[in-house]
Amino acid sequence: MPRSARHSAATGPPRPGAGTCRSSTAAGTKRRAHAAQDAEQRAPAAAAGYYADGAFDPAETKLQLTKVTAPVLVLAGEVDLGPTPELAAEAAALFPAGQLAVQPGASHYPWIDDPRHFTATLATFLTAP
Repeated sequence: MPRSARHSAATGPPRPGAGTCRSSTAAGTKRRAHAAQDAEQRAPAAAAGYYADGAFDPAETKLQLTKVTAPVLVLAGEVDLGPTPELAAEAAALFPAGQLAVQPGASHYPWIDDPRHFTATLATFLTAP
């Protein structure tokens, strides 16, 4: 059935651009700008406290993560500045059943950048045997 025939009076007509791929150059530029802006919005005082010496014990934290037996999905945006896909891969590797997914073209908010891709990634992970 054509997409236009699937809407009802309750839901209204399809939104313009709904169901289309946003892989254009303009959309990619917008995502990169969003990722860069996100880095500027971090609170330096909070970060200083969170990352301060003694705030947590990295060696102990890593040891405890190796004991997590459940599957763990670490999802990163391709253009995310923090964590970068490389750092996300390191995080996923800490878990015995860790998996990494890098969402193409996404920044720090992949569920906003491409909700369908994000949802499909999560659904695949959550329904895996």
